[in-house]
Amino acid sequence: MILFRDDFQGWTTVDDTVMGGVSDGAWTVNEAGHGVFFGEVSLENNGGFSSVRTTFAPLDLSAYQGIEITVRGDGQIYGVNLRDVHSKISYRASFETVADEWQTLRFAFDDLRPLRKGKPVTDAAPLATTDVRMVGFIISRKQAGPFRLEVARIAAC
Repeated sequence: MILFRDDFQGWTTVDDTVMGGVSDGAWTVNEAGHGVFFGEVSLENNGGFSSVRTTFAPLDLSAYQGIEITVRGDGQIYGVNLRDVHSKISYRASFETVADEWQTLRFAFDDLRPLRKGKPVTDAAPLATTDVRMVGFIISRKQAGPFRLEVARIAAC
């Protein structure tokens, strides 16, 4: 296994405010050293999502089958996104959390759905696993209200 990052510093949020929405997400590192993605999703002004991501020097993950995350959520549905250096397309796997329970989840690279601005891309090339440069999380699907996702680990597996 290879960790995507050895810490949770330097993450940035992107909310629906880029499209006129008013959702508000944030990222912090807690006392355990875990990343915490939290905030509130609003459906006002055609909003409905909040996301957080980090970029890094490209990683060659071609020797691995997928991504493994260890998270503790709030019972809502989230997505984990990957992006390579070759496109603006995100490759996403969605997952449902169990409120206040730690979960370790695995997603094969081949099962990640290509999306551009949240819309499916039918003619996208597969994720270039030789040049992965971004990982992030998103809450969308019109799940209005407060949210919280604690992230303990993100690794290739």
